This record gives sequence, C-alpha cells and structure tokens, in this order.
Amino acid sequence: MVTLTQPIPKNQNVNNAAMIYEKHGRFIMTAIKSFAKNSVEAEDIYQEFFIKLTEKPIPDNIKNIKAFLYRALTRDILDSIRKQNAYNARIARYALKIKNRKKNLTYADKIEITEATENIFAIAKNNLPHHFYNAIEMRFRQDLSNIEVAQQLNLNSKSVGRYICIGLKKIRKCLQARN
Repeated sequence: MVTLTQPIPKNQNVNNAAMIYEKHGRFIMTAIKSFAKNSVEAEDIYQEFFIKLTEKPIPDNIKNIKAFLYRALTRDILDSIRKQNAYNARIARYALKIKNRKKNLTYADKIEITEATENIFAIAKNNLPHHFYNAIEMRFRQDLSNIEVAQQLNLNSKSVGRYICIGLKKIRKCLQARN
C-alpha cells in the first residue's frame, strides 16, 4: 500500500489510469457522449480525461469509482464548455471590433488600403508562378473558398491551400526585401 507521503511513480499512475479505462472505459465514453457535441469532441475529452487520471489518480478511499468518475467527468466537461464559451465570446467581440473598425475608415484610408492591396497583387503577379497567383487572386480578390477555387482550377482543395500558403510566404518575403 502506498501512503500519501510517498510520491507515486509516474508509470504507476499511467498503469492505474489504464486499468480504470480498461474496466470503466465504456462507462466513461458513454458519459462523455451525453455531453459532447460530436464524436471528435468526445474523443478529445476521453483522452484528456485519461491524462488527468495519470496526473491526479483516484484516491484509495473512494468506494464508488463510477460515481467519482461521473462527477469528475461532469466537472471537466462543464469546465471545458465554459472555456469554449468564453473563447467564442472573445472571438465574437473581436469580430465585432474589426467590423466596426472597417465601418469607421475614412475615404483616404480606403484609398490607401486599395492601393496597398493592388501593390501586393502586382508583386504577387510578378514574383509567383501563374498557378500560385491564380489561387491567391481567386481566393482573396474574388472572395472564393478554397473548394470553389479548386473546382474552377480543376485542382484538389489541399493543393489550392498549399499554393495559397506558399504564395503568401513568398509575397511576405518580397515585401520584407522591399522594406
């Protein structure tokens, strides 16, 4: 028997958590699925909960392990939901701030932004391969999604994403070289 004064070796915590998951894994996943929005989120919570069990094992004096697991899961899930809601609220406030910032632009600011944008597209056209430029131009000037660009160019959407990513990196290097 291990007393609280002796630290439990990490590998023992992992073994204990693995035994709990072996015995109660189905119960844990069922409890998680009742709260989770989708299977990906459920799997993430399932794995995070395992890590928490390795970091803070179930105390020896717990008699009803399922009840303890359920309480711990609900606390973790509710905490995760609170964090996600807070994150979503921050993103919404930021989006609103950006939207309002665009509304408050003066005519001179809009002309300056337009000229800078045209300058960047000219740099892109002169320094990028044709297919990279087309992908960037369609994505940002025509405001098409990567899937729509891929359909128009007869490419895979992952290729379009790669073209845009590499193209933007090259544009940044060109702009840094000019400054």
